[in-house]
Amino acid sequence: MNKINCHFRGTVLLSLLSGIILGLYGCSGPANSTLQAKDLPSQYEGQAVIFKNLQTGDVDTVKVEGGAFSYTIPVDTTSLYYIDIEGNNSGYVSFIAEGGVHQFKAKDNADGFHIVGGYLNTELKNMISKSSELEGKQSVEAMKILDDTTLSDDELREAHNAQTEAYDKMRYELFSDYLARHPQNAVGMEAFARLKYKSDEDFIEAYEAQSEVVKRGFAPIRRYEKILNAQRTQEGGTYLDFEINTIEGKTIKFSDFMEDGKYLLVDFWASWCVPCRKILPYMKKMVERLPADKLTMLSIGCYDKPEPYQKAVEEEEIPWNQVLDVNSTGAELYGVKSIPHFVLISPEGKIIKRASNILHVEAVLNEKLLN
Repeated sequence: MNKINCHFRGTVLLSLLSGIILGLYGCSGPANSTLQAKDLPSQYEGQAVIFKNLQTGDVDTVKVEGGAFSYTIPVDTTSLYYIDIEGNNSGYVSFIAEGGVHQFKAKDNADGFHIVGGYLNTELKNMISKSSELEGKQSVEAMKILDDTTLSDDELREAHNAQTEAYDKMRYELFSDYLARHPQNAVGMEAFARLKYKSDEDFIEAYEAQSEVVKRGFAPIRRYEKILNAQRTQEGGTYLDFEINTIEGKTIKFSDFMEDGKYLLVDFWASWCVPCRKILPYMKKMVERLPADKLTMLSIGCYDKPEPYQKAVEEEEIPWNQVLDVNSTGAELYGVKSIPHFVLISPEGKIIKRASNILHVEAVLNEKLLN
């Protein structure tokens, strides 16, 4: 073979290799992510498989037919889906649409489902599994501590606190590791959502340091917004107005309950909240002895459903203003973290007291209305 032919063949081979390499690097990954299921347990035949995107709130469904289903969505590694089947009592399954085909399978013990396939979904499943293992070990060790009759009450409390602190640290290290390795996808988003912080200030600092992807996590962004809202509506500030969508389909304003020269006491509650309902008899007695021309009462139902809420109102015979805030707008705006929660507003529109204990609010009412 002469030098010219050798050179020509080498040039052609180099061009072919370059084309292959460019092709490989130029090709994008799968545009869609498909979740398939086969041979599902017979009790799920004809049931709806529910897909909920936690970041957008969008919900879609497909039916199980012949023990199978197939569902395809665009690739999106920055969103987390919760998947459930009607009639399933084992909880949802988390899913990341990372591209390619994934299998939705029943667990060997028929207790729930899991996702098979995909690097990110495997990482997510492993993280959750490791967390569950830690919870199981902690539970076993906690029982051993409680069963140790040689420990005094103080020693028992000390041992329990030490164990809790040790496992909290292990969980923190576990989720921090996954967050560090996945700062730009839904694995990191879920890892951050599972991290615990000792104070709101620590959480705010950590949240603001995260990537925009991680910040979109459903639970973290809700906590972040609630903390900021609580700060904006703390004692000494001016009350914030908002619209309430009622069960009757009407829209009313919170400010509609502000009356000239009268204080407004707001009680955020729910029909399912035992402490909320237990305190109502005491509140009725409190209101009876306070001057009606100086105080307006308002109970706002939140995180509740119309039927149980209305039933509770009738059973408790609430004598003052009450409304179910269908979207819980007020509770979110005022950063309510637990219920019952009371907010006392002056006639001038200033928030003068916030508390979860009615006795703390009553003390202020006595001072303002009876003196």
